[in-house]
Amino acid sequence: MDETAPSLGKLAIKFAVLCFMILFILILVYGVTSSIRGEAEYGTDSADDLRRCDRDYYEENYGELYETIALYKLYDTERYGKYLEVVNGANDYYLYVQWKTAADKGYEGAASMSETCKGRVEKNETECVYDENREVLHDFVMKTEAE
Repeated sequence: MDETAPSLGKLAIKFAVLCFMILFILILVYGVTSSIRGEAEYGTDSADDLRRCDRDYYEENYGELYETIALYKLYDTERYGKYLEVVNGANDYYLYVQWKTAADKGYEGAASMSETCKGRVEKNETECVYDENREVLHDFVMKTEAE
């Protein structure tokens, strides 16, 4: 009876390792197939990139639009210029708000940075290339004047 005990222990360890390896392989296969299925569902071509950008643009989610542009490296101004223009305008406005808040709290140099950013917000409106962005960029200017 003593001779079978160590062999049962070794057999149990081998069985546990085998189960772990099978489980690992199943998880790996599931992950790969999910990734492939995700690419098939969401796509990776420029039409899908435009749909993603349009969704964020028309929902006025400029932070999400910025992340989409950065994630997919959509810096082609001919194809994505409209989105780049509005994202840059939104970023300049957000910088203005942050520097204005810092200036209101008395941080040194924040007032000049706030004015610089306000000038960039105004410049974005005057140098607007895409008519669709004029209203959005104008709204950013109006918000800076209201503060």
